[in-house]
Amino acid sequence: MKEITKSEELRKENSLLKVGTPYCGPCQLIVENLKFVETKHPEIEFYEVNAEEAEDLVDELGIRGVPALIRYKNGEEEKRRVGMMTIEQIEEFLN
Repeated sequence: MKEITKSEELRKENSLLKVGTPYCGPCQLIVENLKFVETKHPEIEFYEVNAEEAEDLVDELGIRGVPALIRYKNGEEEKRRVGMMTIEQIEEFLN
């Protein structure tokens, strides 16, 4: 996963963005699941935002809780979800 701090760094054609913090237990757990899923989907770009270091981006995205996942397709936000997700849930979320 590539860590970003500005919206200009995010490619929205076919990507998944995870927003979290280093001190959030579920945020750390979901990272392991995302790393596994990322190996199975090289066609999708995976991004990560540290909410404590990129407050402007978090505000711009309207994030109110973490961990948050945002799925982008064809340049637009397709869907988002807040909370811990299993590998199977992430796979379903990507489709």
